[in-house]
Amino acid sequence: MKFNIQTFKIFFDIWKIVSKRRKIEILSIILLMILGSLSELVFITFTAPFIMALEDPSLINENKAFKIFFEIFTLQSNGQEILFLSFIFGFLAFTVSIIRLLNLKVSTFLAAKIGTDLSIICFKKTLYGDYLKQAALDSSYFLNICTREISMTVNGLNLIFRLISGALSSFGILFALINYNYLSALIISGIFTFLYYLLAFSSRNVLSSNSKIVLNQSRNQLKTVQDSLGLMKSIILENKYEYFIERYKNFDQKMRISQASNQYIRLYPRYFLEGIGLFVLALVSVIISNRSNANMLALAGTLALGIQRLLPSLQQIYASWSGLKANDASIENIFFHINNFKNKNRSLIEQCPKNYEKKDIPFKSSILLS
Repeated sequence: MKFNIQTFKIFFDIWKIVSKRRKIEILSIILLMILGSLSELVFITFTAPFIMALEDPSLINENKAFKIFFEIFTLQSNGQEILFLSFIFGFLAFTVSIIRLLNLKVSTFLAAKIGTDLSIICFKKTLYGDYLKQAALDSSYFLNICTREISMTVNGLNLIFRLISGALSSFGILFALINYNYLSALIISGIFTFLYYLLAFSSRNVLSSNSKIVLNQSRNQLKTVQDSLGLMKSIILENKYEYFIERYKNFDQKMRISQASNQYIRLYPRYFLEGIGLFVLALVSVIISNRSNANMLALAGTLALGIQRLLPSLQQIYASWSGLKANDASIENIFFHINNFKNKNRSLIEQCPKNYEKKDIPFKSSILLS
Protein backbone atom coordinates (compact mmCIF):
# COMPACT_ATOMS: atom_id res chain seq x y z
CA MET A 1 0.00 0.00 0.00
CA LYS A 2 1.34 3.45 -0.87
CA PHE A 3 0.88 6.08 1.82
CA ASN A 4 0.40 9.05 -0.48
CA ILE A 5 -2.65 10.58 1.18
CA GLN A 6 -3.03 14.30 0.68
CA THR A 7 -4.02 16.50 3.59
CA PHE A 8 -7.15 18.03 2.06
CA LYS A 9 -8.26 14.75 0.52
CA ILE A 10 -9.07 13.45 4.01
CA PHE A 11 -11.94 15.89 4.38
CA PHE A 12 -13.58 14.83 1.12
CA ASP A 13 -13.11 11.13 1.89
CA ILE A 14 -14.92 11.65 5.18
CA TRP A 15 -17.60 13.78 3.48
CA LYS A 16 -18.43 10.91 1.09
CA ILE A 17 -18.84 8.41 3.95
CA VAL A 18 -20.75 10.34 6.63
CA SER A 19 -24.55 10.62 6.77
CA LYS A 20 -26.61 13.62 5.66
CA ARG A 21 -27.08 14.67 9.28
CA ARG A 22 -23.33 14.76 9.85
CA LYS A 23 -22.87 16.82 6.68
CA ILE A 24 -25.34 19.41 7.99
CA GLU A 25 -23.45 19.51 11.31
CA ILE A 26 -20.14 20.00 9.47
CA LEU A 27 -21.60 22.90 7.47
CA SER A 28 -22.95 24.42 10.70
CA ILE A 29 -19.49 24.32 12.25
CA ILE A 30 -17.97 25.97 9.18
CA LEU A 31 -20.55 28.77 9.49
CA LEU A 32 -19.57 29.15 13.15
CA MET A 33 -15.92 29.39 12.08
CA ILE A 34 -16.80 32.11 9.56
CA LEU A 35 -18.60 33.99 12.36
CA GLY A 36 -15.42 33.70 14.44
CA SER A 37 -13.39 35.11 11.55
CA LEU A 38 -15.75 38.08 11.23
CA SER A 39 -15.54 38.72 14.98
CA GLU A 40 -11.72 38.82 14.72
CA LEU A 41 -12.03 41.29 11.84
CA VAL A 42 -14.35 43.62 13.81
CA PHE A 43 -12.17 43.38 16.94
CA ILE A 44 -8.93 44.31 15.15
CA THR A 45 -10.68 47.06 13.14
CA PHE A 46 -12.01 48.63 16.35
CA THR A 47 -8.58 48.64 18.03
CA ALA A 48 -6.89 51.51 16.14
CA PRO A 49 -9.61 54.16 16.64
CA PHE A 50 -10.02 53.05 20.26
CA ILE A 51 -6.30 53.60 20.99
CA MET A 52 -6.41 56.96 19.18
CA ALA A 53 -9.39 57.97 21.30
CA LEU A 54 -7.52 57.05 24.48
CA GLU A 55 -4.49 59.07 23.37
CA ASP A 56 -6.47 62.12 22.24
CA PRO A 57 -10.16 62.23 23.27
CA SER A 58 -10.73 65.17 20.93
CA LEU A 59 -10.41 62.78 17.97
CA ILE A 60 -13.47 60.80 19.04
CA ASN A 61 -15.97 63.00 17.23
CA GLU A 62 -14.00 62.71 13.99
CA ASN A 63 -15.01 59.03 13.72
CA LYS A 64 -18.46 58.80 12.08
CA ALA A 65 -19.25 55.38 13.54
CA PHE A 66 -18.45 56.57 17.06
CA LYS A 67 -20.59 59.69 16.62
CA ILE A 68 -23.61 57.55 15.64
CA PHE A 69 -23.22 55.42 18.77
CA PHE A 70 -22.83 58.47 21.01
CA GLU A 71 -25.96 60.05 19.58
CA ILE A 72 -27.96 56.86 20.09
CA PHE A 73 -26.88 56.52 23.73
CA THR A 74 -26.87 60.32 24.32
CA LEU A 75 -23.29 60.43 25.53
CA GLN A 76 -21.87 63.94 25.78
CA SER A 77 -18.77 64.12 27.98
CA ASN A 78 -15.41 62.63 26.96
CA GLY A 79 -15.34 60.57 30.13
CA GLN A 80 -18.60 58.88 29.26
CA GLU A 81 -17.48 58.32 25.68
CA ILE A 82 -14.14 56.75 26.73
CA LEU A 83 -15.92 54.51 29.23
CA PHE A 84 -18.41 53.44 26.54
CA LEU A 85 -15.62 52.66 24.05
CA SER A 86 -13.75 50.66 26.71
CA PHE A 87 -16.90 48.63 27.34
CA ILE A 88 -17.30 47.96 23.60
CA PHE A 89 -13.63 46.91 23.31
CA GLY A 90 -13.94 44.52 26.25
CA PHE A 91 -17.24 43.15 24.92
CA LEU A 92 -15.68 42.44 21.49
CA ALA A 93 -12.70 40.68 23.10
CA PHE A 94 -15.05 38.59 25.25
CA THR A 95 -17.23 37.74 22.21
CA VAL A 96 -14.21 36.56 20.19
CA SER A 97 -13.15 34.29 23.06
CA ILE A 98 -16.66 32.85 23.52
CA ILE A 99 -16.99 32.07 19.81
CA ARG A 100 -13.60 30.35 19.84
CA LEU A 101 -14.53 28.25 22.88
CA LEU A 102 -17.88 27.33 21.35
CA ASN A 103 -16.15 26.44 18.09
CA LEU A 104 -13.65 24.22 19.94
CA LYS A 105 -16.37 22.41 21.91
CA VAL A 106 -18.72 21.80 18.97
CA SER A 107 -15.96 20.63 16.60
CA THR A 108 -14.45 18.30 19.22
CA PHE A 109 -17.75 16.58 19.94
CA LEU A 110 -18.63 16.35 16.23
CA ALA A 111 -15.26 14.71 15.54
CA ALA A 112 -16.06 12.18 18.27
CA LYS A 113 -19.47 11.42 16.69
CA ILE A 114 -17.96 10.98 13.23
CA GLY A 115 -15.26 8.81 14.81
CA THR A 116 -17.97 6.55 16.25
CA ASP A 117 -19.61 6.33 12.80
CA LEU A 118 -16.30 5.35 11.20
CA SER A 119 -15.54 2.88 13.98
CA ILE A 120 -18.91 1.13 13.48
CA ILE A 121 -18.37 1.02 9.72
CA CYS A 122 -14.92 -0.55 10.18
CA PHE A 123 -16.26 -3.11 12.64
CA LYS A 124 -19.12 -4.02 10.28
CA LYS A 125 -16.68 -4.36 7.40
CA THR A 126 -14.59 -6.70 9.54
CA LEU A 127 -17.54 -8.88 10.58
CA TYR A 128 -19.22 -9.04 7.17
CA GLY A 129 -15.98 -9.15 5.19
CA ASP A 130 -14.71 -11.95 3.01
CA TYR A 131 -13.74 -14.84 5.27
CA LEU A 132 -10.80 -15.87 3.10
CA LYS A 133 -9.43 -12.34 3.22
CA GLN A 134 -9.92 -12.21 6.99
CA ALA A 135 -8.09 -15.51 7.42
CA ALA A 136 -5.15 -14.23 5.39
CA LEU A 137 -4.58 -11.29 7.77
CA ASP A 138 -3.39 -11.36 11.35
CA SER A 139 -5.99 -10.52 14.00
CA SER A 140 -3.73 -7.73 15.30
CA TYR A 141 -4.45 -5.88 12.05
CA PHE A 142 -8.19 -5.77 12.80
CA LEU A 143 -7.63 -4.95 16.47
CA ASN A 144 -5.39 -2.04 15.54
CA ILE A 145 -7.89 -0.79 12.96
CA CYS A 146 -10.86 -0.78 15.34
CA THR A 147 -9.02 0.73 18.30
CA ARG A 148 -5.86 2.76 17.87
CA GLU A 149 -6.18 3.78 14.22
CA ILE A 150 -9.76 4.94 14.71
CA SER A 151 -8.53 7.11 17.61
CA MET A 152 -5.85 8.57 15.33
CA THR A 153 -8.52 9.31 12.73
CA VAL A 154 -10.69 11.11 15.30
CA ASN A 155 -7.63 13.15 16.22
CA GLY A 156 -7.18 13.86 12.52
CA LEU A 157 -10.77 15.13 12.29
CA ASN A 158 -10.14 17.51 15.16
CA LEU A 159 -7.02 18.75 13.39
CA ILE A 160 -8.97 19.34 10.16
CA PHE A 161 -11.51 21.48 12.02
CA ARG A 162 -8.72 23.37 13.77
CA LEU A 163 -6.92 23.93 10.47
CA ILE A 164 -10.04 25.40 8.84
CA SER A 165 -10.74 27.53 11.92
CA GLY A 166 -7.16 28.83 12.02
CA ALA A 167 -7.20 29.64 8.30
CA LEU A 168 -10.48 31.59 8.53
CA SER A 169 -9.30 33.47 11.64
CA SER A 170 -6.05 34.37 9.88
CA PHE A 171 -7.95 35.72 6.88
CA GLY A 172 -10.15 37.86 9.15
CA ILE A 173 -7.14 39.31 11.02
CA LEU A 174 -5.18 39.98 7.82
CA PHE A 175 -8.17 41.63 6.16
CA ALA A 176 -8.52 43.95 9.18
CA LEU A 177 -4.81 44.82 9.01
CA ILE A 178 -5.01 45.41 5.25
CA ASN A 179 -7.98 47.70 5.79
CA TYR A 180 -5.98 49.65 8.40
CA ASN A 181 -2.57 49.69 6.71
CA TYR A 182 -2.02 47.50 3.67
CA LEU A 183 1.79 47.82 3.70
CA SER A 184 2.11 46.53 7.26
CA ALA A 185 -0.29 43.66 6.49
CA LEU A 186 1.70 42.65 3.41
CA ILE A 187 5.01 42.66 5.32
CA ILE A 188 3.63 40.73 8.29
CA SER A 189 1.76 38.14 6.24
CA GLY A 190 4.67 37.73 3.81
CA ILE A 191 7.28 37.11 6.52
CA PHE A 192 5.27 34.68 8.63
CA THR A 193 3.77 32.81 5.66
CA PHE A 194 7.26 32.30 4.20
CA LEU A 195 8.67 31.09 7.54
CA TYR A 196 5.86 28.61 8.17
CA TYR A 197 6.03 27.35 4.58
CA LEU A 198 9.78 26.83 4.96
CA LEU A 199 9.26 24.88 8.19
CA ALA A 200 6.49 22.77 6.64
CA PHE A 201 8.53 22.03 3.51
CA SER A 202 11.57 20.93 5.53
CA SER A 203 9.61 18.66 7.89
CA ARG A 204 7.03 17.01 5.62
CA ASN A 205 9.13 13.92 4.79
CA VAL A 206 10.11 13.35 8.42
CA LEU A 207 6.47 13.52 9.51
CA SER A 208 5.34 11.05 6.84
CA SER A 209 8.17 8.66 7.65
CA ASN A 210 7.41 8.80 11.37
CA SER A 211 3.73 8.21 10.60
CA LYS A 212 4.54 4.89 8.93
CA ILE A 213 6.91 3.90 11.74
CA VAL A 214 4.26 4.58 14.40
CA LEU A 215 1.67 2.56 12.47
CA ASN A 216 3.93 -0.46 11.85
CA GLN A 217 5.45 -0.53 15.34
CA SER A 218 2.05 -0.28 17.03
CA ARG A 219 0.88 -3.30 15.03
CA ASN A 220 4.04 -5.22 15.93
CA GLN A 221 3.62 -4.29 19.57
CA LEU A 222 0.02 -5.50 19.63
CA LYS A 223 0.99 -8.71 17.85
CA THR A 224 3.75 -9.33 20.42
CA VAL A 225 1.23 -9.00 23.27
CA GLN A 226 -1.14 -11.41 21.53
CA ASP A 227 1.63 -13.93 20.79
CA SER A 228 2.99 -13.81 24.34
CA LEU A 229 -0.47 -14.37 25.86
CA GLY A 230 -1.24 -17.17 23.42
CA LEU A 231 2.10 -18.90 24.00
CA MET A 232 2.22 -18.46 27.76
CA LYS A 233 2.72 -22.18 28.40
CA SER A 234 5.70 -22.33 26.03
CA ILE A 235 7.15 -19.14 27.51
CA ILE A 236 7.07 -20.66 31.00
CA LEU A 237 8.45 -24.04 29.94
CA GLU A 238 11.20 -22.62 27.69
CA ASN A 239 11.92 -19.55 29.84
CA LYS A 240 11.28 -17.12 26.95
CA TYR A 241 10.33 -14.14 29.14
CA GLU A 242 13.25 -11.92 28.17
CA TYR A 243 12.79 -12.65 24.46
CA PHE A 244 9.23 -11.28 24.40
CA ILE A 245 10.07 -8.43 26.76
CA GLU A 246 12.93 -7.37 24.48
CA ARG A 247 10.69 -7.54 21.40
CA TYR A 248 8.02 -5.46 23.10
CA LYS A 249 10.60 -2.93 24.29
CA ASN A 250 12.10 -2.59 20.81
CA PHE A 251 8.73 -1.93 19.11
CA ASP A 252 7.53 0.42 21.85
CA GLN A 253 10.76 2.44 21.87
CA LYS A 254 10.70 3.06 18.11
CA MET A 255 7.04 4.07 18.26
CA ARG A 256 7.51 6.48 21.19
CA ILE A 257 10.57 8.14 19.66
CA SER A 258 8.72 8.74 16.38
CA GLN A 259 5.73 10.16 18.26
CA ALA A 260 8.03 12.46 20.27
CA SER A 261 9.71 13.63 17.06
CA ASN A 262 6.35 14.49 15.50
CA GLN A 263 5.24 16.30 18.66
CA TYR A 264 8.43 18.40 18.69
CA ILE A 265 8.04 19.31 15.00
CA ARG A 266 4.46 20.43 15.69
CA LEU A 267 5.28 22.69 18.63
CA TYR A 268 8.74 24.22 18.21
CA PRO A 269 7.78 26.93 15.63
CA ARG A 270 5.57 28.58 18.26
CA TYR A 271 8.54 29.37 20.51
CA PHE A 272 10.90 30.01 17.61
CA LEU A 273 8.64 32.67 16.06
CA GLU A 274 7.64 34.51 19.25
CA GLY A 275 10.91 36.46 19.24
CA ILE A 276 10.71 37.01 15.50
CA GLY A 277 7.21 38.46 15.98
CA LEU A 278 8.57 41.26 18.17
CA PHE A 279 11.31 41.95 15.62
CA VAL A 280 8.74 42.13 12.81
CA LEU A 281 6.60 44.53 14.88
CA ALA A 282 9.56 46.87 15.39
CA LEU A 283 10.59 46.61 11.73
CA VAL A 284 7.11 47.37 10.38
CA SER A 285 6.63 50.29 12.80
CA VAL A 286 9.87 51.89 11.63
CA ILE A 287 9.03 51.38 7.94
CA ILE A 288 5.51 52.79 8.30
CA SER A 289 6.63 55.75 10.41
CA ASN A 290 9.11 56.78 7.71
CA ARG A 291 6.51 56.49 4.94
CA SER A 292 3.43 58.10 6.50
CA ASN A 293 2.20 60.41 9.24
CA ALA A 294 0.20 57.68 10.96
CA ASN A 295 -0.42 57.86 14.70
CA MET A 296 2.46 55.75 15.99
CA LEU A 297 0.81 54.68 19.24
CA ALA A 298 -2.32 53.50 17.42
CA LEU A 299 -0.18 51.87 14.72
CA ALA A 300 2.06 50.02 17.17
CA GLY A 301 -0.89 48.96 19.35
CA THR A 302 -2.94 47.68 16.42
CA LEU A 303 0.00 45.83 14.88
CA ALA A 304 0.95 44.33 18.25
CA LEU A 305 -2.59 43.08 18.80
CA GLY A 306 -2.77 41.86 15.18
CA ILE A 307 0.46 39.89 15.51
CA GLN A 308 -0.59 38.59 18.93
CA ARG A 309 -3.81 37.25 17.35
CA LEU A 310 -2.25 36.17 14.05
CA LEU A 311 0.65 34.08 15.36
CA PRO A 312 -1.52 31.58 17.31
CA SER A 313 -3.79 31.20 14.25
CA LEU A 314 -0.85 30.52 11.95
CA GLN A 315 0.63 28.14 14.52
CA GLN A 316 -2.75 26.39 14.69
CA ILE A 317 -2.70 25.92 10.90
CA TYR A 318 0.86 24.57 10.95
CA ALA A 319 0.30 22.31 13.98
CA SER A 320 -2.90 20.92 12.44
CA TRP A 321 -1.19 20.25 9.11
CA SER A 322 1.83 18.59 10.76
CA GLY A 323 -0.51 16.51 12.96
CA LEU A 324 -2.35 15.29 9.87
CA LYS A 325 0.95 14.40 8.21
CA ALA A 326 1.99 12.56 11.35
CA ASN A 327 -1.25 10.53 11.32
CA ASP A 328 -1.78 10.11 7.58
CA ALA A 329 -0.65 6.47 7.50
CA SER A 330 -3.27 5.48 10.08
CA ILE A 331 -5.98 7.62 8.47
CA GLU A 332 -5.31 6.21 5.01
CA ASN A 333 -5.36 2.69 6.40
CA ILE A 334 -8.86 3.32 7.79
CA PHE A 335 -10.17 4.37 4.39
CA PHE A 336 -8.30 1.51 2.71
CA HIS A 337 -10.05 -0.91 5.07
CA ILE A 338 -13.47 0.67 4.47
CA ASN A 339 -13.10 0.69 0.68
CA ASN A 340 -11.55 -2.77 0.24
CA PHE A 341 -13.42 -4.96 2.71
CA LYS A 342 -16.72 -5.47 0.93
CA ASN A 343 -19.80 -6.46 2.91
CA LYS A 344 -20.46 -9.75 1.16
CA ASN A 345 -22.44 -11.24 4.07
CA ARG A 346 -22.11 -14.78 2.73
CA SER A 347 -21.70 -18.05 4.51
CA LEU A 348 -18.39 -19.88 4.52
CA ILE A 349 -19.70 -22.48 2.04
CA GLU A 350 -20.76 -19.72 -0.40
CA GLN A 351 -17.26 -18.26 -0.29
CA CYS A 352 -15.67 -21.44 -1.63
CA PRO A 353 -14.34 -21.26 -5.21
CA LYS A 354 -16.86 -22.02 -7.97
CA ASN A 355 -14.82 -24.97 -9.25
CA TYR A 356 -14.81 -26.55 -5.82
CA GLU A 357 -16.30 -30.08 -5.93
CA LYS A 358 -17.76 -31.80 -2.90
CA LYS A 359 -16.23 -35.27 -2.55
CA ASP A 360 -16.77 -37.96 0.03
CA ILE A 361 -13.75 -38.76 2.14
CA PRO A 362 -12.84 -42.42 1.52
CA PHE A 363 -12.61 -44.66 4.59
CA LYS A 364 -9.46 -46.79 4.20
CA SER A 365 -8.54 -47.81 7.70
CA SER A 366 -10.15 -48.85 10.92
CA ILE A 367 -10.34 -46.94 14.17
CA LEU A 368 -9.38 -48.84 17.29
CA LEU A 369 -10.73 -47.70 20.63
CA SER A 370 -9.01 -49.03 23.75
